[in-house]
Amino acid sequence: MASGLERGDFPAGTRFCINVSGRSMDDESFLDHVLAGFEASGVDPGTTRRVSCSASPSRSPAADRAAPRPRAGPPRRAAGAKVQPVTTALRDLLFLAGKALLACLATLLLDELVGNPDHVSSTFVAVLSVSAVALAGLRTGVAQLAGSALGGVWGTLAALAGLPHWVGVPAAVALAIVTAFAVRAGAAYPIAAFTALYLVLVPQGTPLETLGIRLVAVASGVVGGLLVNVAVSALSYRRIYVHRLAAVEDEVRALLPAAARAGPDAAERGFDRLAALQGDLDEALRELRWRRARATHAAVRELWWRVERLRAALHLACNFGLVAREEEIPAADVAPFARWLGAPAGSPPPVPEPLAAPARRLLGALEALAAGPL
Repeated sequence: MASGLERGDFPAGTRFCINVSGRSMDDESFLDHVLAGFEASGVDPGTTRRVSCSASPSRSPAADRAAPRPRAGPPRRAAGAKVQPVTTALRDLLFLAGKALLACLATLLLDELVGNPDHVSSTFVAVLSVSAVALAGLRTGVAQLAGSALGGVWGTLAALAGLPHWVGVPAAVALAIVTAFAVRAGAAYPIAAFTALYLVLVPQGTPLETLGIRLVAVASGVVGGLLVNVAVSALSYRRIYVHRLAAVEDEVRALLPAAARAGPDAAERGFDRLAALQGDLDEALRELRWRRARATHAAVRELWWRVERLRAALHLACNFGLVAREEEIPAADVAPFARWLGAPAGSPPPVPEPLAAPARRLLGALEALAAGPL
C-alpha cells in the first residue's frame, strides 16, 4: 500500500476507506503513515474523501472476545447540553459584519447605476450572498435568481388574474414551492415563495413591471455580494482559514481529555466543528482549482490535511476512552493521562497495560500535529 500512496497513481475522484482491526493496529505509527502517504501522493483532498481507521485491541480470554464490544457509533448529546452553533463558532463576526456592510454599499451603488428603486430586495440578497468562499456565495446568488424567476412567474400570473389576496397569495406561494422542487432547485424555494407573495402584495406598477423591478434588484444584490466575496474573501483565504482552524484546533484539543475519559459521547462538538470547517475548505479548494491559483491552493490544501489530522487525533482519543471502558479500567487510572492531554508538558504519565497501544497511537497523532505546519 505504501508504494501505491507514494506513486500517487489514483484517478480523480477515488474514494478510500481503510478499516483495520486486531493486532496490526498495535503499530502506533500506522494512522500517521496512512495520512502522510496520502499527503505525499499529491491526491487532491477536494476530490478524495475520508481515510478512516478503527482499532479494536486483542483480548486473550475467549469469553472476553465473545463479549459485546462498545461501538463508536454516532455520538449522543447529553440532555440539556448547550452547544454553540457550528456556523457561529467558525465565523469571525466582525469580519462578517464588515463584508455585509461592504456588500450593501456596493449594491446600493449598483442600484443607483441601473436605476433600481427596490433597495430592500437588493440589499437583503446581497447580505445572503456574502460567504467565506466566493464560489459558495455565487451558488447562493444563482439560487436567489432562480427562485425569483420561478416565484415571479406564479406571482405575476396571480396578480394578472386579479385574484383576492387571500386566494392569490397562498396559491402562488404553494405553486412556486412545488415548481422549485420539480425543477430540482429546492434550495431556492424560500426565495421563490417570497417573490410570489411580493409580486402580489407589493405591486410597483403593472405585474410585469413589478417582476422586472424584482429581478433587477435580485441581480444587483447578487453582483454586489459577489464583488465583495471576490475582493475580500477570495484574496484572503489563507488568513480566513488559519483563523478558523486555530479556533477549531483549540476546541478539539480542549475536548481530548473528556474524549479519553468518556469516548465519542464527549467529542460530538469537535467532530461537528471539523466537518463544517472541512466542508468550507472543500469549497475553497474547488474554487481555487477553477481559478488555477496554485500557490493559494497549496496553502489551503495544507490546512485541509491538518483538519484531517485533528480528526484522527480526536478519533484516537475516543478510541482510548472506549478501550478504557471496555477493559473496565478504573477512572482514577485514566485520569492522569487524560489531564496531561489537556496541558501536555514533559513526558506523559504511564497508563495501564491495556491502554498502552491506544495511548501510543494517540501520542503519535499529537506528535504529527506538532511537527506539521501551523
